This record gives sequence, C-alpha cells and structure tokens, in this order.
Amino acid sequence: KIRIKPQPASLQFAEVKTPTVRGDIFVAFDNRQNDRFVLTVEIPANTVAEVWLPKIAAKYTLLVDNRPSKGVEKGDFILVNVGSGRHHFSVAIR
Repeated sequence: KIRIKPQPASLQFAEVKTPTVRGDIFVAFDNRQNDRFVLTVEIPANTVAEVWLPKIAAKYTLLVDNRPSKGVEKGDFILVNVGSGRHHFSVAIR
C-alpha cells in the first residue's frame, strides 16, 4: 500500500516521479489557493494507494476520475483509496 499525502501550503505546482520495486509512482498537483486543488497520480500495477487530499474548505466538491465522489474526512484531509493506474482528483470550493 502506498500513501500519498501532499501538503502544499502556498506551493502552486509540483510533480515527482519515484521508482519502487513495483514500478514508478508519479504524483503532480496544481494548487489554486481559495479555489481548487487538483492531483494526478500513477500507481504501479498490483498496488493500492491511499490518497490524502487537502480539505480546502468546509464545503467542497470532490471528483475522482471526473466523477463525483465522497472520500472520508480525517481532520484537514479527505482520504480516498484507489487501485493501480492513472487517477485524477479535484477538490473545489462549493
């Protein structure tokens, strides 16, 4: 299991590619403060990931792979579990 938990603060954009024994993990985010947080991840085959997204407001809309979704709120984060492949997440203020 892989944990992805970006904590961008005021950083607007970042991306990283990390090699593992199961394959490369790719993570990129676009942080538009006071508007939305967009995250793209690539998870290697036969692997699962828990993705922790910043909870940017009390009322927000969460899209996972361009579909409305509900994650689990944990403090200042929203937890979403995904399997291998490329996934796109968006948290926007309502």
